[in-house]
Amino acid sequence: MTQLPRDLESRSELVESAMAVLRPTERHLLQLHYFDDVGCDTLARIFGTTTRAIHVRLFRARERFRSAIQELAAGATHEHSVRLPSPIL
Repeated sequence: MTQLPRDLESRSELVESAMAVLRPTERHLLQLHYFDDVGCDTLARIFGTTTRAIHVRLFRARERFRSAIQELAAGATHEHSVRLPSPIL
């Protein structure tokens, strides 16, 4: 297994932790759009909604993701490590 540089490894952990904080639908939407490069029209068909609704959902998911990153990064600065959030049931 290839070793990642520590700062890249930390960023990866931070992204994973922030994604874990999101609601499953938000997480799925962000993964499909940004990692799998699925367009908004296709996402609208997948989620059974309009393209405009997908734009709004992406905006809100990005905002929650950004907030989670900031909170986790602030906690990591104080503790010098990334904390994994407890699972949301």
